[in-house]
Amino acid sequence: MVGRILLAACLTASPLAAFADTTVLAHEGGVREGKTWRESYATYSSNGRIRVDVTSDGDSSPGMSFLFLRQPDRLYLVQGDSVSLLDRAKLDALEAQSGTPAKEAAPRLKSLKSHRTAQGFACSDFDLERDGQPIRHLCLAPAKSLKLSPAFVADMRDMQSLLTRFATAMARAQGKPSDAFNLYTLAEGYPVRAWETTNGATTWDSQLLSVKEGAVSPELFKEPNTPQ
Repeated sequence: MVGRILLAACLTASPLAAFADTTVLAHEGGVREGKTWRESYATYSSNGRIRVDVTSDGDSSPGMSFLFLRQPDRLYLVQGDSVSLLDRAKLDALEAQSGTPAKEAAPRLKSLKSHRTAQGFACSDFDLERDGQPIRHLCLAPAKSLKLSPAFVADMRDMQSLLTRFATAMARAQGKPSDAFNLYTLAEGYPVRAWETTNGATTWDSQLLSVKEGAVSPELFKEPNTPQ
């Protein structure tokens, strides 16, 4: 999630009925600057709130957390004692400063008409293409089949929208193209697995591990203080 989701990313969610608290576990790994990295993601959802704890493999506690809260939509990035806030007003200002984006072909989703099972979840294969070339491989499943509520998907979509806008604005400010894309906007399904390859070798891989309903502690969603 952080890597592509994360960094990766939109629609505005309408009010939705309350659904059960949900905990979703995922794992991501790849190669950064020639070094292998792997991270675990614990995503907690309750009443229009999302918290994602990111833990590097081998560590005993999260090194980074994301907290998404509604009305108004805002996203906190927490690393130790450091807290940063992203909201729509700040992103509007950042986008205005970073200049007009270069016109790029929108990615296109191509069904491969094949299916697989990843971590016990049945899903269908797609390629995400730009200019006719695959930039990411996806295995998608209907959220309902994963026991994920429409509210959870809407919250993930809108949280990732903030991250995607931020990543795109930062890339533009540096004069670089942005490859950020919000996987949670895809009508074809929820990402069970997403991966990228270079010369036949997998260089990044993200997988859904489990979905569990059950009460989530309200303490996880306590709004942090931000620097004035």
